[in-house]
Amino acid sequence: MKKGLIIICILLAIVSSSDVYAGIGFKGGITFANWGGDGLENAENYSWKAGAKLGTYFAFPVGNCFTIQPEIFYSMKGWKYVYVGHDYENSWSLNYIDISVLAKFDMETGDAFRPTIFAGPYMCYLLNTKASIKIGEKSMSASLSDDIFKSTEIGLVLGGGFDFEGSGAVFTLEARYSFGLTPVLNMEENINNLGLTPVFNTNGNVINHSFSILGGVRF
Repeated sequence: MKKGLIIICILLAIVSSSDVYAGIGFKGGITFANWGGDGLENAENYSWKAGAKLGTYFAFPVGNCFTIQPEIFYSMKGWKYVYVGHDYENSWSLNYIDISVLAKFDMETGDAFRPTIFAGPYMCYLLNTKASIKIGEKSMSASLSDDIFKSTEIGLVLGGGFDFEGSGAVFTLEARYSFGLTPVLNMEENINNLGLTPVFNTNGNVINHSFSILGGVRF
């Protein structure tokens, strides 16, 4: 978390000292997360897990159609595993602080409505984790050991949407896909002895990927 706080302080310093107009905005919405990679057994039984994504961002315009956009989000990720034909469901929730820097391109339309596309890298810092099991009408949950997971993750963001200028603000609606480039799990840990299904292939890797729909406003 120390590295994350340092990056946040740097971003705030840039905002306060820059001579270029930098807008600040807020976004929130729903995200659908899952795991992928060759470290999963019975991958067809994994399904998307819904969660929230909330945060703030800064916009540094470079010309009329290009913007550098640092972002800081609280993101809920993880997966859900369903036994087909059985009344059994297992899910893991992983909550992160996401820090990304996006290159955003606005398509000039001549009015206040602009389509946008964006891409860039992100880095995640793991905050906490939880496992939940549901068997019939009964359910239980517990925290997972921090030793199982990597504390950080690096990945890429791709997406697009629409901006609309009005009433002294810029309103935005977007969809984005995020995928990890580094593994989520410490496969050297004997995670198969947790007593939880699914079982992982310790010779492979597991990565996060998620699809998000966000709305926001920038001032």
